[in-house]
Amino acid sequence: MRRISVRNLRPGMELAKKITHGDGAPLLNVGVKLQPKYIQQLKRMNISAVYVHDSLIPDVEVEDVILEETRERAINQVRTALTGLK
Repeated sequence: MRRISVRNLRPGMELAKKITHGDGAPLLNVGVKLQPKYIQQLKRMNISAVYVHDSLIPDVEVEDVILEETRERAINQVRTALTGLK
Protein backbone atom coordinates (compact mmCIF):
# COMPACT_ATOMS: atom_id res chain seq x y z
CA MET A 1 0.00 0.00 0.00
CA ARG A 2 1.11 3.54 -0.59
CA ARG A 3 -0.21 7.04 -0.04
CA ILE A 4 -0.74 8.89 -3.28
CA SER A 5 -1.81 12.43 -4.11
CA VAL A 6 -5.33 12.67 -5.48
CA ARG A 7 -3.82 14.55 -8.45
CA ASN A 8 -1.95 11.35 -9.38
CA LEU A 9 -4.87 8.93 -9.07
CA ARG A 10 -5.85 6.94 -12.14
CA PRO A 11 -9.04 5.03 -12.87
CA GLY A 12 -8.76 1.39 -11.85
CA MET A 13 -6.54 1.97 -8.82
CA GLU A 14 -7.85 0.11 -5.77
CA LEU A 15 -8.29 1.77 -2.39
CA ALA A 16 -6.24 0.25 0.43
CA LYS A 17 -7.88 2.32 3.21
CA LYS A 18 -11.38 3.68 3.44
CA ILE A 19 -11.93 7.35 2.73
CA THR A 20 -14.04 9.31 5.17
CA HIS A 21 -15.48 12.80 5.12
CA GLY A 22 -14.18 15.34 7.65
CA ASP A 23 -17.04 14.43 9.99
CA GLY A 24 -16.06 10.74 9.89
CA ALA A 25 -18.82 9.62 7.52
CA PRO A 26 -17.56 6.96 5.08
CA LEU A 27 -17.20 8.01 1.43
CA LEU A 28 -15.47 5.03 -0.22
CA ASN A 29 -14.55 1.66 1.29
CA VAL A 30 -11.42 -0.47 1.04
CA GLY A 31 -11.22 -2.41 -2.21
CA VAL A 32 -13.18 0.08 -4.32
CA LYS A 33 -11.72 0.48 -7.80
CA LEU A 34 -11.51 4.18 -8.55
CA GLN A 35 -13.61 5.53 -11.37
CA PRO A 36 -13.15 8.96 -13.00
CA LYS A 37 -16.25 10.31 -11.21
CA TYR A 38 -14.85 9.23 -7.82
CA ILE A 39 -11.51 10.91 -8.53
CA GLN A 40 -13.22 14.16 -9.60
CA GLN A 41 -15.36 14.16 -6.46
CA LEU A 42 -12.30 13.63 -4.23
CA LYS A 43 -10.67 16.64 -5.91
CA ARG A 44 -13.83 18.75 -5.42
CA MET A 45 -13.87 17.77 -1.74
CA ASN A 46 -10.24 18.92 -1.37
CA ILE A 47 -9.05 15.49 -0.22
CA SER A 48 -5.31 15.66 -0.70
CA ALA A 49 -4.21 12.00 -0.74
CA VAL A 50 -5.47 8.44 -0.35
CA TYR A 51 -3.98 4.98 0.17
CA VAL A 52 -4.02 2.59 -2.78
CA HIS A 53 -2.84 -0.99 -3.19
CA ASP A 54 0.56 -1.24 -4.85
CA SER A 55 1.56 -4.53 -6.47
CA LEU A 56 5.28 -3.63 -6.09
CA ILE A 57 4.97 -3.50 -2.30
CA PRO A 58 1.90 -5.61 -1.47
CA ASP A 59 2.87 -6.51 2.12
CA VAL A 60 3.56 -3.00 3.37
CA GLU A 61 0.99 -1.77 5.90
CA VAL A 62 1.12 1.90 6.83
CA GLU A 63 0.34 2.86 10.41
CA ASP A 64 -0.98 6.40 10.63
CA VAL A 65 0.27 8.48 13.53
CA ILE A 66 -2.54 10.98 12.90
CA LEU A 67 -6.09 9.92 12.10
CA GLU A 68 -6.94 10.61 8.47
CA GLU A 69 -9.95 12.69 9.52
CA THR A 70 -7.70 14.88 11.69
CA ARG A 71 -5.21 15.29 8.86
CA GLU A 72 -7.91 16.30 6.36
CA ARG A 73 -9.51 18.76 8.80
CA ALA A 74 -6.12 20.37 9.46
CA ILE A 75 -5.36 20.64 5.74
CA ASN A 76 -8.76 22.22 5.08
CA GLN A 77 -8.32 24.70 7.94
CA VAL A 78 -4.91 25.77 6.66
CA ARG A 79 -6.31 26.06 3.13
CA THR A 80 -9.17 28.22 4.41
CA ALA A 81 -6.83 30.42 6.44
CA LEU A 82 -4.52 30.94 3.48
CA THR A 83 -7.43 31.74 1.18
CA GLY A 84 -8.58 34.37 3.67
CA LEU A 85 -5.21 36.14 3.43
CA LYS A 86 -5.66 37.05 -0.22
